[in-house]
Amino acid sequence: MENPENFCGILQTKEGGKHKVKKHIAILILVVCLMAMLSVTAIATEEPVTSGSCGEDSTWSYNRDSKTLTISGSGSIWISSGGFRWRDEVEEVEFNGNITEIGNWAFRSFPNLTNIVIPDSVTVIGREAFWGCTNLTNIVIPDSVTVIEGGAFWGCTNLSHVLIPSSVREFRDDAASYEYGVGDPIFADCPLTSAGPIGSGCDIEFGWTDSIPESAFLGCLNLTDVSIPEGIKSIGQDAFAISGLTEVEIPETVIRINEGAFARCRSLKNISVASGNVIYASQDGALMDKEKTTLLLCPGGKTNYTVPGSVRTIGKNAFYMSANIRDITLPNGLETIEMNAFKGCTGLTELVLPASLNTIGRSAFGDCSGLTSLVIPNGVTGVEFDFWGCTSLTEVSLPGNELYYRISGPGLAAVRIAEGTKCLNGTFSGLTTLTTVYLPASLEEIGENAFANCSNLTTVYFAGSQTKWDTMTIAKGNQELSLATVVCTGTDIPDEPDEPDTPNIPDEPDEPDTPSIPDVPGTLELTGEPGGLGRRLTVQVQAGHWLTIQTRRAGSIAISSIQTPRGTDNTVTLTFSAPTGSIVQIWETAVELEFANGVPTTPILNTVTKEL
Repeated sequence: MENPENFCGILQTKEGGKHKVKKHIAILILVVCLMAMLSVTAIATEEPVTSGSCGEDSTWSYNRDSKTLTISGSGSIWISSGGFRWRDEVEEVEFNGNITEIGNWAFRSFPNLTNIVIPDSVTVIGREAFWGCTNLTNIVIPDSVTVIEGGAFWGCTNLSHVLIPSSVREFRDDAASYEYGVGDPIFADCPLTSAGPIGSGCDIEFGWTDSIPESAFLGCLNLTDVSIPEGIKSIGQDAFAISGLTEVEIPETVIRINEGAFARCRSLKNISVASGNVIYASQDGALMDKEKTTLLLCPGGKTNYTVPGSVRTIGKNAFYMSANIRDITLPNGLETIEMNAFKGCTGLTELVLPASLNTIGRSAFGDCSGLTSLVIPNGVTGVEFDFWGCTSLTEVSLPGNELYYRISGPGLAAVRIAEGTKCLNGTFSGLTTLTTVYLPASLEEIGENAFANCSNLTTVYFAGSQTKWDTMTIAKGNQELSLATVVCTGTDIPDEPDEPDTPNIPDEPDEPDTPSIPDVPGTLELTGEPGGLGRRLTVQVQAGHWLTIQTRRAGSIAISSIQTPRGTDNTVTLTFSAPTGSIVQIWETAVELEFANGVPTTPILNTVTKEL
């Protein structure tokens, strides 16, 4: 074919040269067709790739006839992550050279792999290295291996026997990550039901003689039996967590059981300890220290449990993820509840905390989704209380502390803080469910952002006087507080109090169940002036009567009720603040006011309405 310039010149020839144009077009079409045919032929005859690289210093080759994959070289290898196309066919793997690491996802999803002998040069088996090898039945781990990463044999649903040598000391996964759906337990979904020392004939045979490593059997939901041999001195953290164990016998040689060792074992009914052990097992299977002052673990299969009276400390993770438990009775002398002690006890609806308690660890009640209310004794010290995952917890009473930094929980609507607290600092920030808060008279300062984004806050009860509230230090970032109704229940100290030996004795009030009710309600005298976070209102009512305050503003309604204290002159002056622009209606009743379909049903003694 001529070059493009000549071809274009041919197209521009006179009519007499048309036959030359047709000739060249025919030649062009023929050339294109021949090139296409040659390309198709080349593709059809191309040999499939049966070898390649699988690491910086290693290669693979595959024999389709024997369905054997051969790995050669040294260092770390990876196969699956490199796009190996024969994974569905491979039945056997052989190694040549000095392979030191079976890398992450190396043989992931090799469904027909039935036989692999791990060479004794390997020190690490990577994350999910054999994940989903559903036909793999037997694994012997050489004593060169020291680390097995998370999910290494996850989904090996036909795995019937594993031998783990004593050299393996690290199982790199943890119960916390598995709890939130992101962990990779080593033997998850494997049908391995028993574990014991080498020679025991168990599904999992291990060579450890001094300690069982951390997370060794984490997530083995099918593991129901374990034989812990004499000589074992410690059981690692989360070693059998979230497994299917039904009972455990601890030999005399065990002197330490680390936190969470049997956490969330929901089928575990009993733990027994050999006589002479420094760890004590009660008749109901709970583990304690020898002095019986620290509760180490309560079997997760229980529904009701009374903590022995000698216990002073509930240990870390003691009831962790015990979802079956419904009722726990704590002793009066209890002093400490450690971190995560009751975390994940979803069936727990209430808990009787004793006045002796002085320390509560972080997330001690985390994820207790059944708890509806909680009273924390006044002796407990701390600047933060978190109730994450306590979705049903709507009200909590907290002790008095000098300073509160943060109170958190997904459903908290009412929070009561005891006397002794002087400062709030970001305490309720972001608590959008909060509607009502009770603040102590001892409060002196509301720090920056203490009520930031508390968009549903309607009522604040302050145990101090209105004068003290008006002089309260309130930092920036508390605009939500200015939209709430503030009720001050305390009174100012009079300049000249009555002598204690000659008090003014008030008349006896009417009995609450038979009040003297006028035919037509009287009118309360309500005065208002600028003050507080809007308008400061003052009203006088009969001592011991109930005052109900309804505040309407911008289409929203807030209602709060309070019983007035008994005064020396039979009359009580109550001051409170309400937002400017709101309409306030007040009812005085002898008993607490009740409504039906938004209408008061209790006899009204006096009432008043004021637009601010």
